[in-house]
Amino acid sequence: MELHKVLFEMEDPMNRLRDGICALWVMSLAVDREDSDLSSGFHALWDYLDQMYDRLHTQFYACIELCQAEHKGSAPAQD
Repeated sequence: MELHKVLFEMEDPMNRLRDGICALWVMSLAVDREDSDLSSGFHALWDYLDQMYDRLHTQFYACIELCQAEHKGSAPAQD
């Protein structure tokens, strides 16, 4: 299987992961409103997962750009 096809198939699981992280954020807000001792833990977990998702998302789209550039036979633009 080619890399661009694998990356394409990863998009749906990544979107589902993002949905789960957003749900955790909403739970964090709800627990925070109750002044629960759990609120800092929920927030820390959400923050960590959100940061990791952002890194994953950045790398994922960098891979897609590389695949597209290779497919076109040119090098990607570098910053």
